[in-house]
Formats: sequence, structure tokens, C-alpha cells
Amino acid sequence: MKITKTHPENKAFFNEHGSSLATYRLIGFIGQLLSGLSLAYAVYALILAQILKQGLAGKKAPLLAVALVVAIFIELANRVLARRAIKPFVLKELFWEDPELARRHRILNRSYLVGLVGIAALSYFLSAVGSTYYAEDSTRPAALIDQDSLKEMYTLQLDKLEHAFSRDSATLVEPYRIRMQAMRDRFLADSLALRKEREKYRPCATAGNQWCKNKRTEYLARIDRAKAAMNDSIAIIASLKGNALQTALNDRNAKAGNIEKEKTATLLQAREKNEHLLKEKTGDAHFKGWVFIILTIAGQTVFYLMIYLSLQVETGSEIQYEIEPNEFWHLPSILDELRVMIAWRLERGLRRSIRSLFGEPGGHETAIPYRSLFETTNTKGTTNVNGAGSLSKNHDEQENTHQATTAPPSAQNTSKVRGPFTAHEKTTNLADLKQRLRRHKKRLGSHLQKKRQLEAKGEPVPKRTLKAIQNNREWVDWYTNQIETLTSTNGTLQH
Repeated sequence: MKITKTHPENKAFFNEHGSSLATYRLIGFIGQLLSGLSLAYAVYALILAQILKQGLAGKKAPLLAVALVVAIFIELANRVLARRAIKPFVLKELFWEDPELARRHRILNRSYLVGLVGIAALSYFLSAVGSTYYAEDSTRPAALIDQDSLKEMYTLQLDKLEHAFSRDSATLVEPYRIRMQAMRDRFLADSLALRKEREKYRPCATAGNQWCKNKRTEYLARIDRAKAAMNDSIAIIASLKGNALQTALNDRNAKAGNIEKEKTATLLQAREKNEHLLKEKTGDAHFKGWVFIILTIAGQTVFYLMIYLSLQVETGSEIQYEIEPNEFWHLPSILDELRVMIAWRLERGLRRSIRSLFGEPGGHETAIPYRSLFETTNTKGTTNVNGAGSLSKNHDEQENTHQATTAPPSAQNTSKVRGPFTAHEKTTNLADLKQRLRRHKKRLGSHLQKKRQLEAKGEPVPKRTLKAIQNNREWVDWYTNQIETLTSTNGTLQH
């Protein structure tokens, strides 16, 4: 079907306001485009945030495509419902001559209005959210001071100070250690000399000379005094070393305290500056967000206003819309035609595949109890519905005789197993026999593989599988004999 517009009946009104119709449509399209873009950005940002929250990463192009589809869906519904919902405010008392039609018209108009209110609220909300997100994303990030770098810098300074203190302490302690070692070496030398002098008086002291004994005691006292003097000197040197180390340690602590104070002051200043920069960025983003929100809301509102003005111009100009059904109006839809065509092609293809695989269907088995429902037999030789006539009985007897003589042993002895041929298979050629042989070999291999798998797992083999293996093996043997017989017969006839 197609929709056409009639010529304006009120030419004077149309000449006055009709020139603005194209402008109204353009302005409304731009307003709805602004709203739709911000709406799509809101959907995109919400989906992306949810995906990142789940710890997933992916391409942004599919998300953008989904967001555009949602935006087009909402804005298309908005455009369709807007005209229907606003028109009753412009053109009233429609279908007043028929109460039933007027009642249905009011129901539809109220439904349009409810739908438009819901879609408009959703569009306004998402447009505002998208405007806020876009303002935040488009605002250039503030150049914040890296506080971690500052902390790392002061940590390095403290490490350097500690290394310097260790190095200076080692240098400072070394002279005192040398002096102590010198005092010990001097004491050892003096005490050794005194001990040698003391040993000179051992013989006479042993002989009982009192003077010699006094001399030995005097030397021993001199050694003790030398040791006491050494200890005093070592104590003085140790005290001097401790004072020097304490002075170096106090200097190190003072420098470390200054570094800590400087670090605290610098970090506090950096934190305050970062907070100030973030406040400026947030304020800038909020200002841009409000600007975009006002712009998108104004665009959406202007879109509704343009539709209202267009309807006023069309109603005042008495322009009517006429629907003309085309020649396909009463026919099935394109989807129905497509579905039927696919079903028909599928059925034809399956039937061709069945015929190529199994051949043309033959006559029915005489033992089937409901054969009489499909065939009318006449014992007097009259023709039945299939045109078989009185020969159908003789034909069935010949067919049963053929099946009994050509079926494998299992089919001859068991009435439940169907023979390989029906009446149409009496003229089977060598190619058909080879094709059926390949098919049964394939089935036999499949069942044998299944049996091996079950045995490998330690599971019992079903009786159905064993029976299928036996049945297909008999068919393979039987078709092999038939092919050999037919080949030898053909060879004999050729000779």
C-alpha cells in the first residue's frame, strides 16, 4: 500500500503557512537527532561500564552498534507516537457522527498519548544521562601532581642519608679502633719485656733469696699497673668514639627529620592543589553537562513543537492523507511466501534424496492387515483402484516366492526380518547391488566400532547392537554372493 496527500483545500491558509512545513520538518529532525545521539551515548556508556565492571574487555564497535539500534528504536517509536498523540489536540471531534467509531478513536488516542509519555520520559532521561557522560568524557583531565612520585623521591633521599651515615660512621670509628689496637699492642710488648726481666730472678727466688722474691713481685705489680693504664686509655678512646658516633647520629636524625617535614609539607601542598584542580574539572564538566542537557531537552521539545505546528498547518490547509492498497494487499505476506517456498523446496529435496538412496517405492506386503484400506481386490478379475486387475494375486504370490528364495538365511527363517527386495527390485542391476553392499558394510563398521568402544569401557554390549552386527554381516555376505553370481553370469553370457 501507499500513502498520498491530497491537495490543500484551503489555498489561502496554505499559501500563508505552507512554506514553513519543510522548515518545521528540518528543525524537528535536527532536534530529534540531538536527542537520539545523546541517548545512544548514554546506552553505550552504561553497557561499557557494566562490561568493565565484570572484568571483561572487548571491542567497542559492537557496543556502539547496539547503542545506535536502541536509540533508533526509541526515537522511531517517539516519532510515530508523537504525531498520533498530538493530532487529537489539533483536530477534535473526529468520527462524531458514529459513536462506536468515536469511542474506538478515543481509546486509540489515549493509548498513543500514554505510549508517548512513557517513550518521551525515557528519551528525556537517557538524553540527560548521555549529555552528562559526554560532558565528563569530553572534559580534558586535570594535570594532577603525582604524589607517589613525590613519596618515592623523599624515600630515595632518606635512603641516601642512611647510606651516607653508614659510610661516615665506618670512617669515623676506624681511627678509634686503630688507637685501641695500638694500646693493646703496646701493653703486650711492655708486659712481655717485664715478664722476661721477672724470669731472671726465678733461680735465686727459688733458692730462697728474699730480695729476688721481692723483685719478682715488683715486676708483677708493674705488669698489672701497665694493664690498668691500658684499660683506662681504651675506656677514654671508647668514650670519645661514642661521643663522635652520637654526634653523627644526631646529625643524621636532624637531617632525616628535616626531610620528613619537607615531605609532609610538599605532599600536603600537592594534595590541596590536586583537590583544587579536581574541583575545577568537576565544575567545568557539570557546566558542560547542564549545557548539553538543556540542548538535548530543548531539541526534543522543539521536535514535539514542530510536529504540533505541522499538524496545525495541515489541518488549516485541509490536507488529507489517503491510503491506497496495492495489488498485493490481499495476498499472503512476503514472509509467508518465503516460508512456503522453503518448505516446498525442502520437501522436494528430501523426497529426491530418499528415492536416490532407497529407490522407488514398491508394492505393499500382502501380510499387512490394513492393505485392504488402500486397495480394492476383485476375485472375479475386475480392475482395482491401482489398475492391477485380477493379476495382483498372482503378482503377490510371485513376489513372495522371490523374496523367500533371495533373502539371506536369517530373513528366510524369521518372519520378523524383512527381505532385501520387493517386486520392483527384481530388475536390480550390478551397480545397485554394489551400492547396497557398501551401505551395509558401512553400517556393519559403525556397529562394530560401537561394540569395541563399549568393551573398552567395560560396559555390556546391548543385544540390539549384537543383532544389528549379525544382521548386517549376513547382508554383506548375501550381497557379495549375489554380485559374484551376477558377475559370473554376465561373463558366461559374454563368452
